Amino acid sequence: MSLPGTQKLILPGFCAGLILAVGLMVHAHPPTEEQLRADAQPHAASLDPVRVLAASAPALPADALTVPPPPRFNRTHQPLVTHRFWAAKNWFPLNRTDSGGAYTMFPEPLAVQTTETGLLIGASNQITVEKNFFVHPIQPDFTIGAPGLKAKHVDVTLATDRLVEFDFGPLRTRVGRGMPFVYVTAGNDAEVTLTFVAPPHIFSRGATRLGVDIGQNRYGLFCPTGGSWSERTDAAGKTVFACALPAGRHYLSAALLTQESDLEEYSRFAFAFPTATPLHWAYNRSKSEATTSFNVETEQKEGAAAGFLQALYPHQYTALDTPSGLAESSYISARGPMRVFEGSSFTTVNTFHGILPFLPLPREFDTAGEANLIRQSLHNPADFAAPDTYGQGKSFGKLAELLLLAQNCGQTGLAHEIAGQMSQHFAQWSGSREQSLPHFRYNPDWQTLIGYPASYGSNTQLNDHHFHYGYWIDAAAKLGLADPAWLRDPGNRAFIAELTKDIANIDPDDTRYPVLRSFDAYAGHSWAAGAAPFGDGQNAESSSEAIHAWAGLILYAAEIHDARLEDAAVWMYTLETTAAESYWFDDGPVRTFPANFTRTQIANVFDGKADSATWFGADGAYEHGIQFLPFTGASLYLGRHPAYVRRNLREVTDETHGHIATASDKWPDLLELYQGFYDPKAALADLRNTPYVFDGETRAHELAWLSSLAAYGQVDSATLADAPFYAVFRNASGAKTHIAFNPGETPLVVHFSDGASLKLPPRSMSAEGRLLQMP
Repeated sequence: MSLPGTQKLILPGFCAGLILAVGLMVHAHPPTEEQLRADAQPHAASLDPVRVLAASAPALPADALTVPPPPRFNRTHQPLVTHRFWAAKNWFPLNRTDSGGAYTMFPEPLAVQTTETGLLIGASNQITVEKNFFVHPIQPDFTIGAPGLKAKHVDVTLATDRLVEFDFGPLRTRVGRGMPFVYVTAGNDAEVTLTFVAPPHIFSRGATRLGVDIGQNRYGLFCPTGGSWSERTDAAGKTVFACALPAGRHYLSAALLTQESDLEEYSRFAFAFPTATPLHWAYNRSKSEATTSFNVETEQKEGAAAGFLQALYPHQYTALDTPSGLAESSYISARGPMRVFEGSSFTTVNTFHGILPFLPLPREFDTAGEANLIRQSLHNPADFAAPDTYGQGKSFGKLAELLLLAQNCGQTGLAHEIAGQMSQHFAQWSGSREQSLPHFRYNPDWQTLIGYPASYGSNTQLNDHHFHYGYWIDAAAKLGLADPAWLRDPGNRAFIAELTKDIANIDPDDTRYPVLRSFDAYAGHSWAAGAAPFGDGQNAESSSEAIHAWAGLILYAAEIHDARLEDAAVWMYTLETTAAESYWFDDGPVRTFPANFTRTQIANVFDGKADSATWFGADGAYEHGIQFLPFTGASLYLGRHPAYVRRNLREVTDETHGHIATASDKWPDLLELYQGFYDPKAALADLRNTPYVFDGETRAHELAWLSSLAAYGQVDSATLADAPFYAVFRNASGAKTHIAFNPGETPLVVHFSDGASLKLPPRSMSAEGRLLQMP
């Protein structure tokens, strides 16, 4: 599959539109006061309702229709791209929010700000380490501008998954993720200026090429043939280098160097200006591999084509299909060293380790007792209804796991009751009345679907949609397993399809939504913030909730027999789990945390920072648990390295000098579920002494989870299979348990890399030689 493209809404069969509302900032947790102030001012918008809601829905509060102002600074004439390093430009005219706070964009290895006098360029070759976080502190170095430039706003005129162009009027600047150059084109002005924050040192001088040091950073500055560099001091006493552009050659470039000796080599690539960044992905079932091909198309402004220079993140250069083009030189980033790569394209290959729709109960299990626990969990219906899309999503998650547990226990009547409750909640939300809650609405200005009541900025800054809607999609897929007729219903199918389009549109011709809204393929993971008006750039907190969204999408796509969507979802799941291991857990092929940073994991990844604190608290269980929840049959990636699991949990207990069950008065059960990956029997004992139950969990599911792990053993990540739904476990004696699921309508044989195979009838799971048949 490949990228870009875009179009406008009118949904046959579904309903004409969907809804937009209020919010704060970032992942499902309260923002700081400063972030709150950064929210855009309320703005009245036309409302385009979808379906009629139940008459019992509460009246809509007056402020629940707050929406962001229409995007004012994007002239790309394509669906609005959000959740990228530059996305704040859709909201704010320069480099400041409406409240005055500055934000920085991190294409990396460069960092930039759009100011009234031009594009401010900065970088850093160091990481500042504190006990609980580390930062890539950016040193601002120079501003690329033009004589007399005083831009009142800067518009986006080109945007791809990696590349963005900023229009200052007399000049345009182009930067891209993983690109060490900034590319500049000018209008009729014959001069482009580089105004330095501090006096630079010139280590190499030529008529059209300069090498300069400023602080710890080194740059190459490249004028076109026939141009020349001159130096002067402005009225503020700052050093200005000016490039006099010759007729017909109104362009120049500047590059961050890894060392002074790069200058000659980088000059070969100075005028290969990127114009597009085609992205291709694939899922190879026979090898259980996800491949990603990154490509850059260029316009050669002058000279012979020499190729292109890129900077690769650790998760990329450790997964290259061929190391040809990879240099030893590197840049510093908050994700670890970015290595220089010569070439306009490269391909990575990552192993997909499979998922399950649910973890099957072991042969020896008290199903009658489990059924009673499920009934107890359902005792209070209010526990499964929530006032916003994130809370309702978590409630759907609980019900979905209980539904499949009831099915697994042979309790068809109980499963029918749970399915009915889920379908009622879906029906309440999927319809709409213009002045009623809850409902969804499509916003044509931003090409997005928003649920009311919104939360955590899911309306005003489009935050967290993949976190919120991931729960809904996963629950809908699991409801479809137990009740196929529900998912076949055209209205239900259309509603879930819109949720998937909002977070993971893969069709460039469907211009109602941007392609892959939340997922940044080059970074290897999703971003939570739609705008990200932060000094440290974009951010992503819960890697596990993002992974959960793609797992739900895999199951949903398999059930509706959409192979393209299923392949894309497997690809995103594979990359996101790889990134989680590398950047949240520092448990990948190479170390990404600074050597003197002693924490085992972080809770929040920013472009320019990694922080162990969450948006909602600094409790150790929060910091760790936010990377584990929710526990489902797609969470087994967390158990690939049991020794790391032990080390991770030891950090929590060391902080509190206690056992996991007493390590925190919040979320101890989530820590015990994670403990199950290396010592499930001890975790079971602890759980039975833990009265607390996380609000996204039930005790019925928790006991079933740990009982299954205790019976099957640890995750065997070395054994692969030629189907997406599989898992392999190995117990202490070395015996393996192979599990596979067939969601299709025809028989399936799943072949494992160790020579084992499982024959599966339609809509069935095989575990321990038993067949579990779905309706």
